[in-house]
Amino acid sequence: MKQAATALATSMVLLFATGTKAQQMTLYNGKCEVGSHIAEGRATEDLTKRESRYFCDSLVMTVYNSPPRVMFQFAEKRAHHGSPLGFVGIPVEKDIYAVNHVYLEPGVQTPVDQGVCKVFWKGSRLGSLMCGAMILEGERKTVPVVVFTVTGVAGQIRP
Repeated sequence: MKQAATALATSMVLLFATGTKAQQMTLYNGKCEVGSHIAEGRATEDLTKRESRYFCDSLVMTVYNSPPRVMFQFAEKRAHHGSPLGFVGIPVEKDIYAVNHVYLEPGVQTPVDQGVCKVFWKGSRLGSLMCGAMILEGERKTVPVVVFTVTGVAGQIRP
């Protein structure tokens, strides 16, 4: 299990490298809850009927100090073809991050029109978080949403 976690963390770092050094990386075990999905369709349509469930069981949270931002990367450790999904945001309030871009495919930054991540604590430990964004590209709209519950800390990664 530890090898899978290390491999996941390493691959995610390579996929989402930003060119600046991470100050802290933590790998969490958990699960994407039922509300996690990616919806895509025409910009004018209601996408609630076009949601594709997103599954994951791990989170890598990477903190950068200069400039200050956090990357939340979600993935299914044992997936053969599933793509990690990443949200990058800047702190705007305690435990709230304004998402300025997402990674819908490995290594490709996509700017967002609106986005937020909210962190929820269980005492001094990360309990859960929610990230969502809206991307408008011409006549199309994409809405990724992840609701993640933490079940444990898999480890700290030394960047």
